[in-house]
Amino acid sequence: MEKDMQIRKRIHSIYNRQQEDFSELKDYNDYLEEVEDIIFNLCEGIDVRETEAKVAAYKKENEDKIALNAAKRAQKMQEANLRSRTPTEDEAQQMSITPENPTLQVPLLSMPSPVEMYSNGMMIDSSPEALQLRRKEELMAGGYNEERCRLRAKRAAYTGLYL
Repeated sequence: MEKDMQIRKRIHSIYNRQQEDFSELKDYNDYLEEVEDIIFNLCEGIDVRETEAKVAAYKKENEDKIALNAAKRAQKMQEANLRSRTPTEDEAQQMSITPENPTLQVPLLSMPSPVEMYSNGMMIDSSPEALQLRRKEELMAGGYNEERCRLRAKRAAYTGLYL
């Protein structure tokens, strides 16, 4: 199992292209299938010399792209870590309300990025209250309301008692 993970990690560090690097989804899927075939062959000991030669040739031909993709991935990881990191003492002090700091000021780096939802090209408020209201409106548009749902649930529960 550990050998499999080491091989997978090594191959993925070389074959590190993303879907954005391909013009069509079929090409990307073919690439992923080729990578999995290489990993399978190395894990199972099938044509190891030919497979290692293929990996070495790919690495030599694409070393610029490999380095660029590794740098992109490292940058994405760094950005994700910045968004999810624990605030420093200065930032925590700025985020707390004190007599010296009567307003809450939150540094932008420590805030998660907002997720925007779109429906028919229009942005929807994604606050919990707005989502709950939207859910109620959707149920009512479908001919349901909370009272009808409760009555149907009670009727189903009591009907099952007398069987």
